[in-house]
Amino acid sequence: MVVGYWMIFTKLGRMGWESIIPFYGTYVICEEIYGNGLAILGYLVPFYNIYFYFKTNNRLAEALGQPKAMGWGLSLLPPVFALILGFSDQINNLERDIKTEVKTGHGMDRVKEAIRTEKPQKKASDETADSISSRLESLKSLKESGLISEEEYKARREAIFEGFEKNR
Repeated sequence: MVVGYWMIFTKLGRMGWESIIPFYGTYVICEEIYGNGLAILGYLVPFYNIYFYFKTNNRLAEALGQPKAMGWGLSLLPPVFALILGFSDQINNLERDIKTEVKTGHGMDRVKEAIRTEKPQKKASDETADSISSRLESLKSLKESGLISEEEYKARREAIFEGFEKNR
């Protein structure tokens, strides 16, 4: 079970050793799942703590790109399902990877390259439909990952189209 949770914490973008420290590991899971570590106080409320345990495991499974059934399994049979979640390759963590890179500073070149969408345009002939669609796709992924707001997304998208129309 320790190995499974170590791998789960690694996939969450945290250090694996955080999973083996008794109350701190639970605090970190609450922080990652609910956005606030003080949600751990839900475990102190009688009867609600049972619901909170299942809810936290379901959200943990969903955060790792797995269905809620995996969360139920994690709640009912933690040693088995922690290993399955920890060593599963089916996890889609693009958003979490980008946030981790921003927090830790590792791999920032990829993030900086994705953010650089406002390059000066030379001519309309240089701007092809492929380059516009690739710029729009990278902009959309930034919005979906939470690195830019909805307003900034709309402004940058508009700037891409205005630049294309201006140089046309």
